[in-house]
Amino acid sequence: MNRTRVIWQGGIPLPSFVGLALLFLIAAMLLSTVIHYGVSPNWHDQQRIFQLLLLSGSSLFFFLYFPSSLIRRKVFAALLLTLGLGVFSSFLSDNSSWALKEWSVFAGLMLFSFNISVSPEWVRRAAIWGLVVLGGFFCYQFLLSYLATFVSGLRELNPRVLLSGFSNVRTMGQFQPMLLPLMAALGLYLRETGRFRLSRLVMLLLAIQWCISFALAGRGLWLGFAVAHLALCWIGPVGSRFLIVQLSAAFVGLALYFLLMVALPTWLGIDMTLMFGMRSGLSLRDVLWRDAWGGVGPMHFSAVPNSVGAHPHQMLLQWFAEWGGVAGLLVVGLMILGLLRGARYLREQGDPMDAGLWLALVSVLVLAQVDGVFVMPFTQTVLALLVGIAMARWSKPVAPSPAQRWLCRGLAVVVIVVLGRVLLLEVPGLTAAEERYLEIHGGGEAPRFWIQGWIPM
Repeated sequence: MNRTRVIWQGGIPLPSFVGLALLFLIAAMLLSTVIHYGVSPNWHDQQRIFQLLLLSGSSLFFFLYFPSSLIRRKVFAALLLTLGLGVFSSFLSDNSSWALKEWSVFAGLMLFSFNISVSPEWVRRAAIWGLVVLGGFFCYQFLLSYLATFVSGLRELNPRVLLSGFSNVRTMGQFQPMLLPLMAALGLYLRETGRFRLSRLVMLLLAIQWCISFALAGRGLWLGFAVAHLALCWIGPVGSRFLIVQLSAAFVGLALYFLLMVALPTWLGIDMTLMFGMRSGLSLRDVLWRDAWGGVGPMHFSAVPNSVGAHPHQMLLQWFAEWGGVAGLLVVGLMILGLLRGARYLREQGDPMDAGLWLALVSVLVLAQVDGVFVMPFTQTVLALLVGIAMARWSKPVAPSPAQRWLCRGLAVVVIVVLGRVLLLEVPGLTAAEERYLEIHGGGEAPRFWIQGWIPM
């Protein structure tokens, strides 16, 4: 059997032209971290705008070309109940229009994952390659900026200025838990298929990404990797292979870090600003637990001014506080169910690409317990993309019922209307509204939905 087919198969494809259009929107979203399109003066808002374009387009495709297969009905019912509870919480909240915006983003992300799960296999393959190529570009950017520091004669070196594409460079650290396992998996896959030069290039990029993670002081990344790789070692022998690859890359990356960030700057007399990752008190649990059962409404952590920020740094408590306790429990149950299904598949198949996908999902979910993963547009979109690929690989598709068809199409219409309204009516005056808010209230950037995340803005 063809090895490529074994790696990428799964799902019942959408029409090829729909897959091509979906891939175009994904590419535009990924490139929003590289190319400044001019739609916003900051990276965060630009990525949110392109996320909304992607989700609106994906929902339109879902409405027009309903897939011939869907997830199991019990899982679908749990997802629908979660969204229903979110609607209930939104209408009871103080700022329902803002709550519905975030609700629509999550509903759109769900439909996007469904689309990915039934897209042609070349769409999923191209998407994974796109993520790895993007990671390679960040390596190039990091090294080029580092060299430019010496050439320009600057006497200060700060990791924050060596990477661009994100309003907060720590968002890059949210991308790495998903990127690094995919790079390791792709490197192993290329080696197995005899493409050794390309495999070595991917492994070199993996080591440079580890160097970047040390420069960013990504404590959550390291914790997520430790938990995910130990769990994978328990699942099967494929875990030890990944552990060896990642430890080797991490060792080389650590050596590069000390060379580039410690030894050379000290030798040349350059001031080095090291990032320190031991932060605490970012969850603001007293605010999160104010209405743990009914929820204060999606996005409504951002309606409570505080000294920490407009988004929590604890995903589970965020869901419990904003969407309510029942919705939070449903989300936890769905995550556990998905990871257990993936682990069962790995025990039967042991495929490196599936192992890398499983590691990516576990790592980023662990990171979400200490970082604002679930509120950043780029991270949300990449995570939904990987969930869709996992659904194509690990779940058994079933024919949707007529009720599921109508419910999903109705959901798609709501997403298109709400997000379309944001794009058409809110985005044109967004920059002026943010500047006006800052003039009145002061303060700095507090990202949530927009870079100025407090609501109502």
